[in-house]
Amino acid sequence: KSEIFVSHYEHTNVAHVDDMGGRQINRVDGSGRIRAIVPFLGDSFTFGIGVSDEATFSNLFAQEVPDLRIINLGVPGTALSHHLDIISIRHEELGRPKKYVFFFYLGNDFMDLLTQQVGSRSAPHDGVLQRINEFVIHNPLFRKSYLIQLVRRGLQVILHSIGWLSGDDLIDESFEIMDVTNAVYFDRAEQALRKQLDRLAGMQNKLEFSSAIIAIPGVFQIDDDRRRIGAQRNHLDFGNLDPNRPGALLKRLVEEVGILFFDSSSCLAGSGNPRALYYRYDDHFTDV
Repeated sequence: KSEIFVSHYEHTNVAHVDDMGGRQINRVDGSGRIRAIVPFLGDSFTFGIGVSDEATFSNLFAQEVPDLRIINLGVPGTALSHHLDIISIRHEELGRPKKYVFFFYLGNDFMDLLTQQVGSRSAPHDGVLQRINEFVIHNPLFRKSYLIQLVRRGLQVILHSIGWLSGDDLIDESFEIMDVTNAVYFDRAEQALRKQLDRLAGMQNKLEFSSAIIAIPGVFQIDDDRRRIGAQRNHLDFGNLDPNRPGALLKRLVEEVGILFFDSSSCLAGSGNPRALYYRYDDHFTDV
């Protein structure tokens, strides 16, 4: 077992890792034997960046089903391709589970799949520049400065023109898949996702398990005000942004391969105050 210190401008938590190599889940004293092991796979939302061990949705769900051993195998920065790699490596070690649950973050998992497909972004300085860009975007002081954000955007355009930034860096990931005028990106995302879903379907047959995929929306997809602000920041027409577009694409492709699907977007949007579910700058779930 080990601990991971997770800190951001808006939150600080210590994540504990259990004996299965996942984020710790508080097991309920069972009234009987464990019926099955069910691994949860996903990115930082599944892992629970921004909340304590007790507040992850994996832990909350586990308290409701004491006869199941839920394992939180969420890994920040990963996508479906990585999650399938985890299964291929750990299926036997995990006891050959009959069920797996995948969580697909609609905010940036399409981009993560595309990044994996090409190995890395093509521009040679993307890594360092992307980190600087993220700092300026999320810093509470810099984010409020229109001048600084205008300079940031201008530098992006200039660096892209000389080949130091790839085109994907010019628009926040959450907005590219929502932009109905960006057919090229949509088609690439569809191809990348279809490839991994076909791979998952093949693994299900070979390893004899079934699975479900649950969509998690980004705040820009369920909060109109945040989406409008984001559209202005990315110099996009708000009217061209369809918040249902990424979920609809995921649903169509998942159901084509016969995998159980659930989109949590409408549930979260109908919570009464969806904005409170996400940190203002970090965009991960709060513990509300």
